[in-house]
Amino acid sequence: MLTSELFDLPAEEISKIANELLEDQSDLDLIGYIMPFDEYEYEEMIKNPNSNETGSVIKSVYSELDSVREDEINNGAKISDLELEYLKKGLIEPYDDGLHGLNFMTLNINCDDGVVLAAFCGHREDIGVIGWGFFGLYESRDDLIESLKSNLDSNESYFDI
Repeated sequence: MLTSELFDLPAEEISKIANELLEDQSDLDLIGYIMPFDEYEYEEMIKNPNSNETGSVIKSVYSELDSVREDEINNGAKISDLELEYLKKGLIEPYDDGLHGLNFMTLNINCDDGVVLAAFCGHREDIGVIGWGFFGLYESRDDLIESLKSNLDSNESYFDI
C-alpha cells in the first residue's frame, strides 16, 4: 500500500490497521505528554505560601527573584502579577520520567513508498500501564509534535519525553 492510499482510507480502517500494529508491538516510541494546569494547586500556593514555599517555586523558574523577596513571599507577602505568572510556570514543570498527563507514542506503518507514523495517546492507568488509543496518522514525528503544540488549550503544556 502507498502512503497516500493509507491516508485516504476511512478513519475506521486506519484505526483498525494501527490497533493491529499496536497489538503486535512491544517497542513503543514515546513522544511526549500534555499536562493541564492545575488551578486548585495554584490557588493553594497563593493561599498558603508558607507551607507550600510559594516563593521558592517562583524562584525556581524566575532566577531574578532575590532571596529576600523569596522569603517575603514564603511568609505571606502580596504576590505581584509578574510573580504570579512565574508561579504558573513553576507549577507546570516537566516530570523526569514522563508517563504523566496525556501521553503520546508512535509506531511505524511501513508502506511501499515510505513510512507513516501511527500515533496513539492515553493516560496512565497503573504503574507502567497506559491505555493506548489510536490518535491519528502523521508523516513525521515533527509533524505530530507541531500538531500537538498548535492545538493546546490555554491551560495545557506539552513536554517531550
